[in-house]
Amino acid sequence: MAYVLINGKRIPLQKGQSFMDIEEEAEIPFACRAGVCQTCAVTIKKGKANLPPINDNEMMMGAEGAHRLACQLTCQSDDPSAEIEAEVGWN
Repeated sequence: MAYVLINGKRIPLQKGQSFMDIEEEAEIPFACRAGVCQTCAVTIKKGKANLPPINDNEMMMGAEGAHRLACQLTCQSDDPSAEIEAEVGWN
């Protein structure tokens, strides 16, 4: 199990688990849930290696580098020391 650090909270996330599963606790807003609205835009500060590559939906919405759409993210690690640090919005 890895951890997401967001909004000052450390939230456990299991391998394969979606960021949408922790939306309430992480205070990430979601709308379309399909990667076409940017409501769930996040900036990844640490742990990009624990996430899947940017997909076509994210690229169409302008995501690149550290800018991602949380609805498209799943944890790719089961290492208990793995941390993904994110901020809401594209900062």
